[in-house]
Parts: sequence; C-alpha cells; structure tokens
Amino acid sequence: YGYGCAAKVHLEIKESIHIKSAIEKLIKVPEIDFMSLNSGIHNLEVNIICKDNNHLVRLIHQNINTLDGILESKTSIYLNDYKETHLSPDHTSWSNRNSNVILDKKDYKIIEYLKEDGRISFTEMAKKIGTSPSKIRQRYNNLVDNKALKIMGWVPPVKMGFNAYVSILASVRPKKKIREVISKLVEIEEVTFVATISGEYNLEICLLCNDTEHLENVLHNTLYQIEEIDETETTMIFRVLKWEGCTTYKPEMLSA
Repeated sequence: YGYGCAAKVHLEIKESIHIKSAIEKLIKVPEIDFMSLNSGIHNLEVNIICKDNNHLVRLIHQNINTLDGILESKTSIYLNDYKETHLSPDHTSWSNRNSNVILDKKDYKIIEYLKEDGRISFTEMAKKIGTSPSKIRQRYNNLVDNKALKIMGWVPPVKMGFNAYVSILASVRPKKKIREVISKLVEIEEVTFVATISGEYNLEICLLCNDTEHLENVLHNTLYQIEEIDETETTMIFRVLKWEGCTTYKPEMLSA
C-alpha cells in the first residue's frame, strides 16, 4: 500500500465516558491497525500505519490530539519488526516490503470487502463495485501475486485458551547486543511479536500465554534469563478492540 511508517500511541484517559467516545472515534480511522484496552496508567493503546512521517503527524494531530479527556499520550515509532506469528513464515518487515504496487479505488474496494468477509464471492463483489466477476478475479490474483493481499483465518486467542496477553517494552544493554537478543526472542514460542522502537525503550515484545501462571513462568524462566534485557515495562492487554484493521469492538464491551 506504500505505507512506510508505523507507530504505537499510549493514551491515558480517566473518565469512562471519554474512553468510550475516544474508541468510537478512533475505531473508524483506517490507518489505525490495532487498538486495545490495557492495564496501567495508559489504558488505551493504538497502533498506526501511515505513508510517511508527515502523514503520521497529521493523523495524530487531527484524530488523537483533538480527543476529549486525554491526560497524557506517549508515542513510539516502530523501526523494524522481526516476528509476527499471525503472518506466514516468509514474512519480512513492513519497512522492507515492496511499496511499488500501485492500487486504484477498485483494488481498495476489493480489500475492504474481503476484510469484512473473507469468503465473499467474486460475483458479489462485482455487483457491489459495478464490474464483471472475471475482472474481480483478475484484480484479486494480481493483488495476491504482488503480495499486496494475503487471505488468512484469524481466531480470537481466548477461543484457543490463551487468556494472558501482554505487551512488554524493554531496554537492551549494551545496545550493540540488540540483534543477539532479538534472535533469542523470536525463538520463544509464546512471543508473538518483536519490534525495535524509538524512545525510552528500544524493543517491544508481545507474549500470548494460557493464563497468568503460564505468563509468570515464561517471564521468569525465559525472558528474564536474557542478561542483556536491562529494564522492562509490562502492560496487560484486557480487550482487543481492533486487530489487523478488523473491528472487534462492541459498545457492550465497556459495560461488561
């Protein structure tokens, strides 16, 4: 899609009415790829994918800085990602992907319909877009062949028995050891995401575990055994509201 900039924004929002309002505004922003309710001071997290830094600055200014009830925000830029288990083994970092694929409005429509329903037929999409099924099939194949589109199944982690999902910000000392640390982290089965980031910490690590006991074992017996990890800040993710651009949020979530 030509996106070359990604960032994570942590927001501190105290009043529940402001949290609900913020979610309902941000959930509609297409550049927001992930959103969750978290533990700790910063109780709302959003991940943003933009074309460049200027795009990112505009989006934050127009969509986040204008929200009511924000007490504090903290932004980290993703520099590179090294593991995303929901992607295929041939996954390469978003920052290294080919951005020369030119998409038009019909391509974006196809992608949007598939995000809503991955099993939608070419015939149904053709009716919605106003073209023939054969043209839709041709466009679909081009998107897949150019690696601009990947169809996959996603099951909510809790449905598979994973009830402890955390995001860990970590500092590696000395910094020259960061590649060595990354190579160890990507081999840990429970680690679902590893990325280098800007700011106070230089790594983000996501862990998915069966329960808090499983999480504690992974942290103390595996992660904390990596000597170069000097400092960490752990946040428990309570509810995922948006994942890979697909909305999982329902208003009743906040009253449950």
